[in-house]
Amino acid sequence: MASIQDLEFRPYEAGSDRELVEGFLLETLSIGSDEEVDSKETIGPYFEAVGRAQGRDPRFCSLALMDGHVVGLLDEFPMPVRPESAFMRFLYVVPELRGSGVAERIVEYGDRLVGDLGCREVLLDVREGNGRAVGFYRRLGWEVLEQREGGFQRMRRKL
Repeated sequence: MASIQDLEFRPYEAGSDRELVEGFLLETLSIGSDEEVDSKETIGPYFEAVGRAQGRDPRFCSLALMDGHVVGLLDEFPMPVRPESAFMRFLYVVPELRGSGVAERIVEYGDRLVGDLGCREVLLDVREGNGRAVGFYRRLGWEVLEQREGGFQRMRRKL
């Protein structure tokens, strides 16, 4: 098996990758929330938003691969109204590789991508009940900016 140093990235392709990414979304939608989540209401708009972002640059939603197998996903892009800021909409790592360093490598890829495009910070929203994710982001230098509707925290990290 390849090491995390051998991680490769390719753009998400709606025709061949949608079912896989939909599974990622379904797995994560309810993490840190006691509320019922309507997946149909969430999934359609998510893929529409990915399509808009990829219309600007296909790399804005990328799959991470190791040994040719998908091990994660990053959906991150410069914000059209604030091009100095990027927004990380979704970060995913397959369960068997969580805690292995793959997520950090995916974040490094995103930092290079949006940094090369002039972004000076990355924003994200995370459910405050998702302690593992909040801890991960804090370890990488994100700070909480504000509490948001629905139990989310807006976090920021300077590049």
